[in-house]
Amino acid sequence: MSTITSQWNIVALDSIPSENELTKIISTIHCEKLATSDDGFNARWYGTVSVAPANPASFIPYEEITEEMLIEWVKVSASTDGVDEKLAAEIELQRNPPIVRLPLPWVSGSTI
Repeated sequence: MSTITSQWNIVALDSIPSENELTKIISTIHCEKLATSDDGFNARWYGTVSVAPANPASFIPYEEITEEMLIEWVKVSASTDGVDEKLAAEIELQRNPPIVRLPLPWVSGSTI
């Protein structure tokens, strides 16, 4: 069985400019997870994660937010449940495609 390694990336952030004396409030995280199998297949999942409304007591200023923090927020999101299974299934389909295109049998030297 092949091993699959993966990596989360933050692609973009949507934010509310200001609200209740807070500024640059992240509202949506755009993210992706890239997976690579050791036998050379790749898969990508892209998604968005909505962030709960800002709480002034626990608000983290935009300038202090790191990619690692955002990835942790993404990982605990219900909208990312099953991502690893989807990536593994996509890689398996690449390994064993259910439909393939064959060269035309009446064309000599036909290639795809």
